[in-house]
Amino acid sequence: MTVDGLSAGQTSYNNTTRTTTTTTYSDGTKTVVYRNGLITKVYRNGALTAVYEDGSVVDWNYYGSLISVKKNLTFDLRNESHPLHAGKFSEYFNVFLNNYKINEMGRFTPATNARTAANQYTRDEFKHFVAEASPNLVIESIDRCVRCSGSGHHTSLVNNVFVEVQCENCNGRGHVANTLTIALTNSGKLPPRPTIANFVSVGIIAALETAPKEMKAQGGLLDLDKIVPKPDAPKVMEAPKSAPLTAPVVHKKAEPEIEVTPLQLFQMTKSKAEAGNSQAQYELALFYLQESSKAVPLDPFEAYNWMLKASTKNHQMAQFFLGRLYENGIGTEKNLESTLQWRRSSAMLGCKQSQKWMGQLYSEIFSGNPKYASLIKQDPSNLVEAYAWYNLGSEVPFPPRTDPKTPGPEELEAGAVPLNERDYNMEKSVPTSAAIVRDNITRNNPTVFSKKTYDDAKARCLTLAKEAKDYRAQNRPK
Repeated sequence: MTVDGLSAGQTSYNNTTRTTTTTTYSDGTKTVVYRNGLITKVYRNGALTAVYEDGSVVDWNYYGSLISVKKNLTFDLRNESHPLHAGKFSEYFNVFLNNYKINEMGRFTPATNARTAANQYTRDEFKHFVAEASPNLVIESIDRCVRCSGSGHHTSLVNNVFVEVQCENCNGRGHVANTLTIALTNSGKLPPRPTIANFVSVGIIAALETAPKEMKAQGGLLDLDKIVPKPDAPKVMEAPKSAPLTAPVVHKKAEPEIEVTPLQLFQMTKSKAEAGNSQAQYELALFYLQESSKAVPLDPFEAYNWMLKASTKNHQMAQFFLGRLYENGIGTEKNLESTLQWRRSSAMLGCKQSQKWMGQLYSEIFSGNPKYASLIKQDPSNLVEAYAWYNLGSEVPFPPRTDPKTPGPEELEAGAVPLNERDYNMEKSVPTSAAIVRDNITRNNPTVFSKKTYDDAKARCLTLAKEAKDYRAQNRPK
C-alpha cells in the first residue's frame, strides 16, 4: 500500500524523489517533515519494511529520530472467519510463510526468506503448528502519524484561538516507527492434518519414493514417537571368481531427521548448560526469555543468570543480549554502565549487532541524546567514533554460509563459538545496513565532517580494528 504520494516542492536525493515541508511556528521553532514519494510497504524476511518504486530500501535515517511505538497483541486463529479478523489472519499467515518452510517430514521449520507457497495444505499445517508451538511474529513498519496525517503539525485550540502546533504524537516528524509483536494462538477446532502425500501433490516436498517407509505406511503422516532409525545391515556380495576382488559397495539409506518438541529441546539444552557449555547456557537464557519458543514460562531472572554465565565465558551473542537486559532492567536492576560494558565487549569480540549499536550510541550522543551523557561526554569526536564503529560493523568476517545451519571452514577456524541459524540470519544483514549508515554520516553532516574529520575517522577505523583483533586474542571463548 502507498504511504505517501508525490506533491509540490520535490527534490532529488539518491535517485529518489522526496519532498520536504518546513513549518515555522510563532515562537520561532521550525519543523521539517520529510515525505517520500512512491513508497510501498512490502514483506521482506518476514518483516514489514518499506521500499521505493525501484526496489531500493528506504533509508529511514533521512527522517531523523522517530518516536518508537511498540505494541503487543495476541491473535487467536479461531477468529479467521470473523469479518473483523479475516484480513489480519491473511496478513499474519503471509508473514509466517516467509519465515517458515515445510521440511521433508511435512512440518514447519524456521527458515529465512522461505517464501513458502500459500495453499489449503500449508494453511491447515499452519493451524496445527500454532496450536503446538504458539510462535511470535514481529512486524516493523514506518507509518504516518494518525493525528497529524503525516504533516507533523495539527490545528489546536490555544487561548480560545485555533493555531497550528507541532504534533506531540510524532514529535513533529509526521511518522512513527511501529513494532508490532503478535503472539499467535489457536484454540479453535483443528482441520485434518495434511499428509506428506498432500504436500507432494502440490510440489512443496519431494516425491514419496524418497520418503522413509514409516511415512508411507501411515499414508504420509509421521509418528515421531515410534521412529527410532536403525542403520541397515550392509550386504556383502561375493565377487565373481573371474572378476578381481574389490571392496563391497554399501548403499546406505539416508536416515530421517528426528524432530523433537520445543520442551524436549529445552530439556536437552538445560542438561548441556548445567554441564558448562556456554552455547547451551546462552540458548537456555533465550528459552527463558521466550526468544526462541514458548516451551517454558517467561522467567527473566533465570534468563539473566544463564546469560551472565555465558557472557563471562566470552560468548559474544550472550554479551549482546546481556546488554539489553541491563539497559531495560530485565531480570536485574537497570544499569547503563553495565550495558555499555557488555555491548562494547560483544562488539570487540565480533558481534555485528553490537558494533552497529556502538556506532548508533556515539551518533546519538553527538546529536545530544542525554541517555548515556553521564558515561560519554558529548564531543565532535563522537562522530569519528560512530563512523569507526559503523565501519567495523560493515565488514563481512566470513564468506556467506551455503547452508544457514552449517558454519563454513573460515568461520570454524576463527575460534569463536559458531552462530546458530537464528543468530546467523540476524548478523548477516548488519554489514549492509551499517555501511549505509556509515556513509550517511558524511552525507548528512557536510559542515561537521571536514577533510580533517574524515582523515581522523579513517585513522580511527584502523586503530579500532586492531584493538578488536587484540581483544579477541586475549578473550577467547571458554
